[in-house]
Amino acid sequence: MDITFVESEKGKKKLCLDGYLYIKDKTVNNKIYWKCEMCKKMKCSARVITVNESIQKRSGNHNHAGDAAEIDAAKAMEKVKEHAINSQDTPHYIVSCASMEVSGAAAVKLPSVSNMKRTIRNIRARKKYWTCFAK
Repeated sequence: MDITFVESEKGKKKLCLDGYLYIKDKTVNNKIYWKCEMCKKMKCSARVITVNESIQKRSGNHNHAGDAAEIDAAKAMEKVKEHAINSQDTPHYIVSCASMEVSGAAAVKLPSVSNMKRTIRNIRARKKYWTCFAK
């Protein structure tokens, strides 16, 4: 099974597994307990336990379909944020590049253009703010 991680809007890690996204529930010793991100919205009971980024146990079943487009959109937003940090390209250019790279299904799941541009400006403002203190 191939597990990967994406970053949430708040900067936390989400586990991607078999077309589903999981959010961290808790950490006990070296075990990380994950729950389906639809646990509240859809009352999904699917859970995963990982140790050293490998699956130790799965429990519960999903009561909804997986959404690969949601995962693709999350990965695209990660690329947008990385591009914003590592380049001085305009927000419009970064957003247009990201929009061209994703599928039609994932493009629907992306935030609006104005929200993506705002995210880019906020990331750059935070980077600029913290580099002032690094000197």
